[in-house]
Amino acid sequence: MQSRTLLFGQGLFETILCIPSELKLILHYQRLSSSARALGIPCPSYEEFEKSVLTSCSKNRGLKLVLEVLGSSRPSAKELSSRLLRFEFDHDRISTSMRLCTLEYRRHSLDPTSRHKTTNYLFNLILKEHANKLGFDDCIILNQFDEVCETTSANILFLKGKALFTPDISCGLLPGTTLMALSKEVKIMPIRVKISEIDNFDAVFTINSLNFIRSVEQINGTYFKLNLSLENELNSILESLCLR
Repeated sequence: MQSRTLLFGQGLFETILCIPSELKLILHYQRLSSSARALGIPCPSYEEFEKSVLTSCSKNRGLKLVLEVLGSSRPSAKELSSRLLRFEFDHDRISTSMRLCTLEYRRHSLDPTSRHKTTNYLFNLILKEHANKLGFDDCIILNQFDEVCETTSANILFLKGKALFTPDISCGLLPGTTLMALSKEVKIMPIRVKISEIDNFDAVFTINSLNFIRSVEQINGTYFKLNLSLENELNSILESLCLR
């Protein structure tokens, strides 16, 4: 049996901030198992997943849990097995505001991998590296219609007045577990937003498992007023929902 994750990038992973609440753990497993079913990958039970996550978890630590796929080296192999691999790393949440850019590269909204957290992550890494070289913190991924999808490692929230919006999943993006958790307490409406319409919003935030909510101060040449009071409010909600 060979690692098809290593050979072809056929695998899934979850990035988790230790120590996760039961709600957050369930959301991570639901996404992993749903993607595994969709991609024909054997998935461990929730009990095995929970044990892998909670083993030696501690504060200020992060965890990448990889569902490695094993099988033949033939690309069309159908007999597969899988195993969970865990990689721990030190992590302190980053709370500084973000500077984002866009690049000429596009993701197609019908890309079958865009809604799954696969180990084939090279597209995201390339965009992140280019953004960093240009002096930005991250890159906003756009689809073929120039609609906003997400950043290379976070979902996006838009504020207009008192209403919060996030790009619709049909734009071609990964449904984030932290965004799912926040949606249980805060109304967040799906929307399709072209990058040319970005300055119609009062504030922009990124949201992911490791850093929760971060304000965006700049996208390309457009600057946004930082709404730190809302950022703190949303982070307080997420702390109560996502951490033990």
